[in-house]
Amino acid sequence: MKKPILIAAALLSLTPAHAVNGILNGVMATISSKVQIEGPIYRHDKRDQDRYGDQIATIILEEAHRQAKRFLDEGNHQAYNAFIALSLTVPNQEGLMVHFREVDAKRSLCNDERSQGKNIKSDKAKRHFRSALNSGEDFLVPCRKLRREKTYRQLIVGGSDGSDVGIMQVSALWHYDEFLSQGKFASVRSTVRYGLSYLMRRYKKIVRTYGSENCFSKTSGSADYLKIARGTWSAYNGGPSQICRFADPSSPFAGHDEGFKGNLQKTLDLNNGGYFGFNQAGALKLSSSVQSAINEVITNVETGSNNQRAMKAIVN
Repeated sequence: MKKPILIAAALLSLTPAHAVNGILNGVMATISSKVQIEGPIYRHDKRDQDRYGDQIATIILEEAHRQAKRFLDEGNHQAYNAFIALSLTVPNQEGLMVHFREVDAKRSLCNDERSQGKNIKSDKAKRHFRSALNSGEDFLVPCRKLRREKTYRQLIVGGSDGSDVGIMQVSALWHYDEFLSQGKFASVRSTVRYGLSYLMRRYKKIVRTYGSENCFSKTSGSADYLKIARGTWSAYNGGPSQICRFADPSSPFAGHDEGFKGNLQKTLDLNNGGYFGFNQAGALKLSSSVQSAINEVITNVETGSNNQRAMKAIVN
């Protein structure tokens, strides 16, 4: 039986020319003012004052290190650093680095279709979504229940039909028991941890067996860890059987894989004047310590080195 997959949101595949907030307006669901949420909240006009970039980057670095530390223990620093780079890319590809958002309370920004899962095509996915997010205390609420709020707190629910939840775009169809039913979406860190742990399952397997697939080797026969990162995302997006999809230019999903390649390059450009975030208009500022840790990882990826000083200051 095919392993359950996480599906990248089609609505989030728009070109970088689009303003981040404009894209988010179509994929956000409004949260009840009565429920507790944990983690940084994206406020577009205040993202730099709020130090949102530092907060989200630190969570990703800490959780990626948690997953990949095994490779350092084994002496495989290339696998470690490539996974950190992959982990910095996937939340950008999937959720524009946004899990929770806060906006002024305008009814035009309240989306019942998303909040109530009205457009979800799969009956099973719709049941899962509504059971976790619309039952009991109601995590997500219909617009009619909003009264006198000055701001709306919102959760990203992407995909073409709104069935993919959070910054990691976790599919409501396949991830009910381990994710939705446990309310992990109420925490940014828990969502990132869950998504990266799922990503690691495929990544680890490819690292152990890369020689069995021609798409992951350099001409020398050694592992190409950036190709392994790309293949891991192909499987994350399309299922375990599609780990080499990224290498097939005739694939019907070639555009998806090229989009991911572009976002991976954005990550690699971060130590060469690049920006952190989905596009320049939504760039997120980083402190010198977080920027140094990311630069260190990228340099390690590009040169095969294994400097850990800046990363240790963040993750230890």
